[in-house]
Amino acid sequence: MNFWEDFPYNLTDEEIYIFTKEDPTIAALRGCEIVDGKLVIHNIEGQNSKK
Repeated sequence: MNFWEDFPYNLTDEEIYIFTKEDPTIAALRGCEIVDGKLVIHNIEGQNSKK
């Protein structure tokens, strides 16, 4: 498993949420953030968003 390639597209929503909460700066590089307690995944690098 290559985490950087898998994040966030091959992880569960719970795994993405936990990582984003613990390291929001790195998660933001892949378009993930927590807004009002909810996970938001932005479409980055032409990839399809999970949400």
